[in-house]
Amino acid sequence: MNLTLKPELTEFIQQEILTGKYASLEEAIEVALNLLKSKSATDRLATELREKIDSAAAQLDSGEGLNPKDVLAGLRAKLRTDNPWLAVAGSLVDDPFFDDYLAEIDRYRTENARARGSNSMDNSLSYADIIENTLKEATKDRPRLQSIRLYPVCDRDSGNFLILATGWDKKAWINTILFHARLVDEKIAIEEDNFEEGLTSMLIEAGIDAKNIHTSMPQLSIT
Repeated sequence: MNLTLKPELTEFIQQEILTGKYASLEEAIEVALNLLKSKSATDRLATELREKIDSAAAQLDSGEGLNPKDVLAGLRAKLRTDNPWLAVAGSLVDDPFFDDYLAEIDRYRTENARARGSNSMDNSLSYADIIENTLKEATKDRPRLQSIRLYPVCDRDSGNFLILATGWDKKAWINTILFHARLVDEKIAIEEDNFEEGLTSMLIEAGIDAKNIHTSMPQLSIT
């Protein structure tokens, strides 16, 4: 079958092919025909629905069909059967203290939400304090590391807490990370813990719940 398109349609399809949206003229025409087919099916469905609506309206106007009140009553009965709580729905509407009940429920929900948020924030802050204090304690002068200096790096904004080791170890210059922990959503991820005694255990002793500490890296002890 040969098709003759208007110049503006031909130009439009060529532009679509140049942009890479379609690989060929045949593909563009196939997509267009599928859209036309889909539109035709939608139009038929809309026509059928309009005919059914018009027919139902005519029946109601002539007194035929179902009574809307009977339909609603049947739906309510079914809902009460499926959900027993609906059997008492609306029973307090006429209670003179109904508004007080609603206000008390709202207050209770608000206070609980505020308490959960406050506890979450306080817990996160205390964890940051514990980590920072532990790192500062661990970086105090150590006799066995006289030629190597340890520096705590605590960035509360990003949640990263590190201990850097810099100095000479015999004839080799050391500049490495001995410890790295990330505080994320009240959880502590231990990325590095290369202390001989392990700072992770010190954090637990300092008050951090062991269930909130996650680590999967190997232990490389530095003595």
